[in-house]
Amino acid sequence: MQFKKNISFFFLFFLGGLSFFLFVFINIPSVFEFWIQNNIPEFLKSSGLDFSIQNIGVSNTFISKIRISESLGIDSVSIDYKIRSLERIEVKKVLISGLTLQASLDKKNRIHILGLSFLNPLKSEDKKKEIPFLKFLPEKIVLKNSRIILKTLNEDILIPFEIFSALKLEENKIIIQAYLHPFGETVISNLTYDLEKGIEFVQVESKSFNLDHLGSYIQKHMKEIKICGAVDFKLDSFSPKKEWNLYVSRLRPLDPMDITLEEINAGIIIDEHMITIGGTFRVAHPLLSENEIKYDLKIDTDKGVSSEFFINTGPVSAKSESMTVSFPEIAISGNISIDENNIPETHLLIKSSKGKIQSIRHKALASDVSFEIPINFPYLKERPTGKFSIPSVTYNDQPIFTASGAVFQTDTRKLKLTGKVLSKTLPLVQAQFKTILDLTGDQLKTHMQVNITDGNIDFPELGLTAKGINTQIDFNDLLVPKTVPGQTVMIHSIELKKIRISDAKIQFSMEDAKTLLIENIRFKWCNGLISTESLRFPQEKNEYLLTLFCDRLELTELLKQMGVFHAEGGGTLTGRIPIFYTDGKIAFNNGFLFSTPGSKGKIVIENTDRIIAGIPMDSPEFSQLDVAREALKDFNYEWAKLTLNTQGDHTLTVNLELNGKPAGLLPFEYKKEFGGFVRVDATSPGSHFQGIKLDVNLKLPFNEVIKFGNQLNTILK
Repeated sequence: MQFKKNISFFFLFFLGGLSFFLFVFINIPSVFEFWIQNNIPEFLKSSGLDFSIQNIGVSNTFISKIRISESLGIDSVSIDYKIRSLERIEVKKVLISGLTLQASLDKKNRIHILGLSFLNPLKSEDKKKEIPFLKFLPEKIVLKNSRIILKTLNEDILIPFEIFSALKLEENKIIIQAYLHPFGETVISNLTYDLEKGIEFVQVESKSFNLDHLGSYIQKHMKEIKICGAVDFKLDSFSPKKEWNLYVSRLRPLDPMDITLEEINAGIIIDEHMITIGGTFRVAHPLLSENEIKYDLKIDTDKGVSSEFFINTGPVSAKSESMTVSFPEIAISGNISIDENNIPETHLLIKSSKGKIQSIRHKALASDVSFEIPINFPYLKERPTGKFSIPSVTYNDQPIFTASGAVFQTDTRKLKLTGKVLSKTLPLVQAQFKTILDLTGDQLKTHMQVNITDGNIDFPELGLTAKGINTQIDFNDLLVPKTVPGQTVMIHSIELKKIRISDAKIQFSMEDAKTLLIENIRFKWCNGLISTESLRFPQEKNEYLLTLFCDRLELTELLKQMGVFHAEGGGTLTGRIPIFYTDGKIAFNNGFLFSTPGSKGKIVIENTDRIIAGIPMDSPEFSQLDVAREALKDFNYEWAKLTLNTQGDHTLTVNLELNGKPAGLLPFEYKKEFGGFVRVDATSPGSHFQGIKLDVNLKLPFNEVIKFGNQLNTILK
């Protein structure tokens, strides 16, 4: 009987133990869930916390379908642990998969993760207290297949990430390494968190981060900016509340000037609400030489997202195929602010002085250049005015002009300069101009318009004056410089020695700083019209041919201005006069003018004595010229012809042919014994000539023309 009782007791004990074991086995997930609920850290506690334990083992538990809040969820958590006792479980590793975080930026651009609060450092008096959070933390935490959804500017940016962390309980520190993959790129972050002091060290870096992704994102909200290319960057700090260091290489913004910011170094100091950033950077551009630029930036966080900065470039030089530019330094100051739509706004003031712009090819030099240019970005319609000054511009070491004026920003990449040009060689000519500078790519596109109103010039040494100069010249390349074709200069009057010209119109184009194409010249001379064909300066051999096409020039006025005779009367001539210029020598080659057939004329010449000057009175030629001299005092002609030629270096030959008859009787009678006409006194009535052909050749001194040519040659050189 006793044996049966023992058997029955053992069976009941076994059945009770089995029932208890089955009860515990069946309810252990609920018990474990209760343990987790009581030991979960404060920053994860939520009234909406829900999860499902799929598997519990001796050393591992697998939990899935975890929902901490509406915006924070996890696909699964695998927990590795060791059970030291019923009251002590050591969590060795937690593997979290499929964590989804939703984050957003506030108005101050601070990141907030919905459903999650960041850790606060422990207070000194709590150091020795039992901390449930520390008991919960595993030695290792791994997050994989996770992502952050960042909401900004009404868009969602997906950032996959992985995190590896290690708890150093003996040091009260957490070592964290994170790999973030925005836009498919990789950013590595290392962080040391001291549970007593807070963040002890932080570092964020990336190699060859492709900015094309950010470029398209930024341009969508700020069309004026484009950035591209791959950069290296590193941001780190051993005292995040006070100091940071930043390094960026090869930052290349395409707009507005297509430059590369190389090796940006920044030291960041935080003093309560004031953030000071200072350091150096280098600017790379096809036109710029090597440089190192210093800068300072101050941000007052009490005033919202706004900052002030100052940049001093030190010596700056730029070089292109056509010119070099150098300044001892350029100072840039301004401020940057971000509006409620997270769009930055920048105001700059760029100043410099004592600059030099030189074109060795074109032998031009602008000295002591200074400027003060305000720039807004994005471009604002309100245009603060800047200024510039160029006290000296020389060509071939000769002072040419000075320039000064105002500077306006007309677009994101465009500046307009307006002002005046004062000529050193033509002090009576004042030109107003406006220039457009287009900063595009690695080129500087320019356009300038020069206006001259009622200008005058005077060269006493040449005997040359010009009055009433009016023009509007468009340069489509100022730095070369180069104009568009068909430029026009109007001149009211020109006097050159005894020659008087009026209503001159010159069409030209400047092909570059060394080549000038005269497309056409038209002017009034001797009450007629003169026009020319095209002519290019300079020629290789310094030889020029300019043909004057003459239309209805008054004969008497022509004789006056050429210094042949003082004549009165009427009648016009038409034809052409080729003029040659070679190394200071001016020559005429078979220039001829003739009257229009059927068009009669009259000529009255006072100083006819020069026709017989130097001719012996007993020579046959003398009597013929003497008749011509008297006839020209009052002569009606049916047709006329004038030819011009140069003989040697100092003689201008003028041949005048007239066919007509004298207006009255001439004091000559025909003497058969002499075979010609002889002069008679007042007692004889003289003779009436029904028809006569006059052929007069005059040789005029060419010294004045030679002198003018030499002086002109000096100017052209």
